[in-house]
Amino acid sequence: MSTCIFPRIANERLPQLLQALPEGYDITNKTILDYGGNRGNLLEDGDEADMIDPINYTSMDVDPDGLEFLKKLYPTTNVIHYDRYNPAYRHQGTPMLPFPQADDTYDIVYSYSVNTHSSWQDYVFDISEMTRVCTVSYTHLRAH
Repeated sequence: MSTCIFPRIANERLPQLLQALPEGYDITNKTILDYGGNRGNLLEDGDEADMIDPINYTSMDVDPDGLEFLKKLYPTTNVIHYDRYNPAYRHQGTPMLPFPQADDTYDIVYSYSVNTHSSWQDYVFDISEMTRVCTVSYTHLRAH
């Protein structure tokens, strides 16, 4: 049933989100949506660095097994099963499914390696939805 629970790759460097923040930008009490967050690798790194409180973190992913794994590690965190079509991980989902959150729900929306396996239309749609649910005007897009 599991499509893929992504392993955590721990290293001495801070995760890319934490590295990309403007100097002095404190995310300690910010609400975070990790779009495509799977098992919560970002939360684990942020928790270890005392920068992310699990209660302020939400992982939204197409893989229910990854979300279940995360919930066992961090019972107070939020998880959302996003039943959207994905060509690599969820063939039976709904294409272009709007995010279930209201406008301006999160201080930060983070997404890593979600659109590497999707269409241009999906990418544009995702950016639109991430912008809609995020309150922060600071945007950092980084291609890999």
